[in-house]
Amino acid sequence: MRLRWPAFVMALGALTAACATDPQRDQEQNHAMDLLYESLFADRPFHLDCTDRWPGKPLPPGVHAWVTSSNQPPYTFSRLDTLNLPRAYVPAITLVSVPEASVNISIEGVAREDWELRLCAQGTGDSEEEARNYLNKVSMNRIGSLVTLDSGGFGPIPLTGGRGHLVVEAPAIAPVTIHNTFGAIAIHDMAGAVSLSSAHARVSILSTTGNVDASAFVIDFAGAKGAVMLNAVDDVNIKLTAPQFEGRLSASAQRTVRVFVPRGFKGPIEATVNQPKNFVCRADLCGKMQKKKNGGRYSFTYAGGGAAASNQISLSSEFANVVIDNAE
Repeated sequence: MRLRWPAFVMALGALTAACATDPQRDQEQNHAMDLLYESLFADRPFHLDCTDRWPGKPLPPGVHAWVTSSNQPPYTFSRLDTLNLPRAYVPAITLVSVPEASVNISIEGVAREDWELRLCAQGTGDSEEEARNYLNKVSMNRIGSLVTLDSGGFGPIPLTGGRGHLVVEAPAIAPVTIHNTFGAIAIHDMAGAVSLSSAHARVSILSTTGNVDASAFVIDFAGAKGAVMLNAVDDVNIKLTAPQFEGRLSASAQRTVRVFVPRGFKGPIEATVNQPKNFVCRADLCGKMQKKKNGGRYSFTYAGGGAAASNQISLSSEFANVVIDNAE
């Protein structure tokens, strides 16, 4: 299910509402959690919308209107660039966007022995000439296993400028490194090691079972195994998809760390916060957690149900909450 932005905002608002009665607040929180859960961890197909738009252009068959924002410039021109790289020559890939590039990157691991890269380059402007000039600045270049992405920077007016969306079908067991700055990263179904960074955007990691090292503004992770390190400037959202996590998972954020665990989860968990009130636990394992003051902070630990201590999950919030809920 794709959650619309207003519903997502209302979901977050309900989570923090303080003026409702307890039953009403609980109901709103449960509904908000359902919306948040569906939005963050839905398995969305990767899709490239490489469509040109200009005033008076005929609509494609079956399309009744363009879906655009009220302040979107009238001209958008697109170009599809492709690369096909045999894994024999490129055993691992590194994708790097230049500073101030506006490029989103999506990677899906599949059973194949080559890399297929498709970049939808787009230029948007208030005139045809402006839009085409921005389009010409969007590029994808390769040297060996390094692929660099450039959008020519941002336009002087909001929503004008060059941008791109790179979709990669990758050998699932191959290593991937991505350094992005202003663009989002989505990676699904990879089994090889992945290293991801996006200082000002969101990173989504779903059904990825290898080693994961991710640093971003916001991180969403769903999985059941691996050696996983997540570090976010804002929030980390985690969905554990099995009764026990196989490996180690460490998640830290300056703001909130949210975790959805299955009922009957058996893995050891440690949550570290500044004050006891910053630990919010509504899962079935909450009654078994032990509180301890550790220096100037507080830790809450769940020993698990006989799981190996090496399969530990460590959660830490610098300035806000660690929240644990059951995944319904």
